[in-house]
Amino acid sequence: MLLTWSGEIRPLSGGLWDMRDPTLAQTLCSQIENVALPILRIVETIEDFAAFTTSSRFPDTYLDTRPLRHIVVAAGLGRFDEALAIFDNLAMQPNDWTSWPAVHGDYHRLATILCPLIEARDRAGVGKLLREWEAWSVRKMNLDALWEPTPFPVETDG
Repeated sequence: MLLTWSGEIRPLSGGLWDMRDPTLAQTLCSQIENVALPILRIVETIEDFAAFTTSSRFPDTYLDTRPLRHIVVAAGLGRFDEALAIFDNLAMQPNDWTSWPAVHGDYHRLATILCPLIEARDRAGVGKLLREWEAWSVRKMNLDALWEPTPFPVETDG
């Protein structure tokens, strides 16, 4: 999920980041270490993440503005009614979500794979699917060596 830090991480001199600035890497690393990481360290669970992505922190990219992602997070939390309500709302929208190239694949996967598991209240199936998607993302970002899979709340809460 993309969250923007444009309001938090910026060059010490103000203005825009300049790739020609020889201190760019050092300044950016310092900003990440001193600004972003202290904020991110409070996010230890998916529940923390859902609470973290608020409109006050990320006015344009908080979780409620990304309904397809919100469905996945709600499913991971075991909030099946919430996930289905979001999906049903999307299905009733005048826009045809399936025609947007950027989200067509995500919409199709949710409609044909995830939502049927949610409707069946298949907590184990939802957890297994989310773990597969998580593993795929980890591989795509070359984070295999750092990834420590942990159960989703949907797998541990009854």
